Amino acid sequence: CDWSSDVCSSDLIDAKFSLYFTVATTLLHGRVNFASFAPAALQDAATLQLAARVDYRVVKGPARLTLKLRDGRVIEWLAGPLYGAPENPMDEAALRAKFIDCAGMARRAPRLALTQLADRLLGIADETNLPALLRVL
Repeated sequence: CDWSSDVCSSDLIDAKFSLYFTVATTLLHGRVNFASFAPAALQDAATLQLAARVDYRVVKGPARLTLKLRDGRVIEWLAGPLYGAPENPMDEAALRAKFIDCAGMARRAPRLALTQLADRLLGIADETNLPALLRVL
C-alpha cells in the first residue's frame, strides 16, 4: 500500500474518512466500529489489499455498490436510507451495542456498568434522578 496516497493510511483520522478503507473493512468484517481503527486493524494486510482495489465515482441519486468478482459475476446493491437514520432507525439492541462500544472506548468501565448505563439512558423518560445520571456520564 502506498502510505502517501489517500487509499491507505496508518493514521486513525485518515482511515476514518477513507472510503477505500471503510468499504474494505465493511466487506471483510461486516461492520465498522472503533476496533476497525485500532493500530493493528490499520495495518491488516487483507484490508489494505482490498482497499487498494476499491474504486468509486460520484453520481446523482442513491448510492450504489458494485462488486466485480474474480469469477466474472457482478453484484450490485442500491443503498437505502442509512442505518440509524430516522427513516431506518436502529433497534434497541443495536443502539445499546453501539453505545457500549463507543462508551467503552471513552471510559474504561466494565461492560456490566456500561450496559446498566445504556439501559438508564434508553429509559431516560422514566429516570427519577437526572442529576445523578448526568454525573455518571
